[in-house]
Amino acid sequence: TADTFAEIAMDFCSRHSFDKPPAAPRPGGGGRATSSSSSAAASKKPAAMENMSEEEQLQAAMRASLGGGDKEDDNAYGGDDDDDDMEDDYEYNDFGGGDDDDDEDADVGGDSSEMVQEDEAEDAKPTSLIDELLKADNPDEPASGARIQLRLPDGKRVVRKFNAADAVRAIYVYFVHSNEEAKGGKEFTLMAGYPPKDLIDDIDSTIEACKLSGQAITVRWK
Repeated sequence: TADTFAEIAMDFCSRHSFDKPPAAPRPGGGGRATSSSSSAAASKKPAAMENMSEEEQLQAAMRASLGGGDKEDDNAYGGDDDDDDMEDDYEYNDFGGGDDDDDEDADVGGDSSEMVQEDEAEDAKPTSLIDELLKADNPDEPASGARIQLRLPDGKRVVRKFNAADAVRAIYVYFVHSNEEAKGGKEFTLMAGYPPKDLIDDIDSTIEACKLSGQAITVRWK
């Protein structure tokens, strides 16, 4: 059988050196020596040899006779250290190297905070006078009231009536709603009286209180 062949080969290799030509077995007692050696080899034979092919068993016997069998067998049956190291490295890279992800999350969080701060800053900006005037209602011209002449920046003149009880702001509202450049945000001033006075200081006073009825108001771009 295969086991018997392997035992005979191991016994043969243990009694001969490959550095010298093989010698014929000595007569007498050879069978007993073979039997005893085979028994000793069988007792030392690893359990795994039962699963080895005839060629593998012969190679194992030859390696054992040359003195390198233990190291090679260890590599053949127990040499998984490299694989274990690779698995350790894999686990470290996959589960222990999460610093980059944390940095990316921190960057995303920082960008969101900056965007929120920018939005809050825009909301905190004071509303310009023109924006307020554009949001205000521009009522129709009354049938009677304070008659005021507006001298426009392009040299044209416009006469319009306002309620005397309205604030001077009504004149500003009218001009912003009727002029395209003013609608686009171009700043201007309203000057009245002699010497000309900027009406911005009296914007919340009534037209009657500022005695603007029958007056000419000059509109100038800033």
